Amino acid sequence: MPAHGSRQAPGFQAVLAALGERGAVQLPGRPSDLTSRWLRRRRIALAVMAGVAVLGVAALATGIALAHVGAWALVAVLGAALPVVLGPDGVVLRGIGPIPWGDLAPPVSQRILVKNDIGGTGAFMPLTPVGRERANAQPTWWTQRVGPLPYLHVEVSHLLLPGIDGLTEADTMELFRAAHAMHGSARG
Repeated sequence: MPAHGSRQAPGFQAVLAALGERGAVQLPGRPSDLTSRWLRRRRIALAVMAGVAVLGVAALATGIALAHVGAWALVAVLGAALPVVLGPDGVVLRGIGPIPWGDLAPPVSQRILVKNDIGGTGAFMPLTPVGRERANAQPTWWTQRVGPLPYLHVEVSHLLLPGIDGLTEADTMELFRAAHAMHGSARG
């Protein structure tokens, strides 16, 4: 008689009849149902742990990449919407400043190789030796808003000119050139 609530497997009656006829039977073995359930749970747990480990490694790699590359880009993007001020005391942009005009050379359009460079030229104002010293003495968050680190260098050497709503890059360079000519020689 089967146990309460259990079903008989197909072929059970034949095995039972063989046992009754011969007094013995030989059958292929397999893990018990309890062992099978435990092994299945263990495989699921191992798969989940492996998945978490892979996600952890991916998160770590992403964090390292952001620390070296994306942090500057993220700061630049977040600071891009802040006002740009050109005045007698210097330049205020991306939430930093004023950067004195004497710390800046006139604007140039050039290519500065940076890690993971996407190529192309940009509008920059080279930092004077005094400007480099002042900019690189600031905290990292501040320095990252000045401009990108040139590839294989540890110091910021140029101020990346901002985008200005309604102006082209050429217009922005001309505006900074005019402001530099007006205020650059008078201040330092």
